[in-house]
Amino acid sequence: IDREDFYFTEYCFEDPRCLGYLKIGSRGTGKSSKEGAILLEEITRAPKRRKAFIQSKTEEDAIKVVFRGKVVNIFKKLPDFFKPVTDSTSDPKKSLSFFRPAIRGKGAMQVEFNEEDELENSIECKASEEKTLDGETAAIVVVDEIGKCDKVDAYERHNVNRFVVYRNNKKVGMLLCTTTVEEM
Repeated sequence: IDREDFYFTEYCFEDPRCLGYLKIGSRGTGKSSKEGAILLEEITRAPKRRKAFIQSKTEEDAIKVVFRGKVVNIFKKLPDFFKPVTDSTSDPKKSLSFFRPAIRGKGAMQVEFNEEDELENSIECKASEEKTLDGETAAIVVVDEIGKCDKVDAYERHNVNRFVVYRNNKKVGMLLCTTTVEEM
């Protein structure tokens, strides 16, 4: 079942007409973990200068449940040869950026970096409000628990988010949405 799920995901990424998908399922099926792994896989490799955003029911859920609970835990367990250079701490709180770390002090002038030394991609948690991503361009937007919005109009937020991954009549990213089966 997981293999077929990942085949479906890959098909959506390759289809120029597909801007994303919504995966609905019961609790404990690993929806958030899978989307976190897909997000991390896509954003930790070329091309450069791409952004990824995470939203959930609340900003706190985006940070604690998805980002720190899924994405950061997966990133920490990657072998060193899969980890791009990052300027984030070993336990990032709200974002993960893949830029070379700043070097300060006397030794800074002796260090030389190539352009290839940094990926310049980032993953950020954002508030769950409707217009939070308005004006942004993203390679991936993960919206966890899209169907559980007490204070947010999910339809309006989706109308804003779809233009984050679709610019100038061209697909530039994907919306990866999940929710558990509950009354929407």
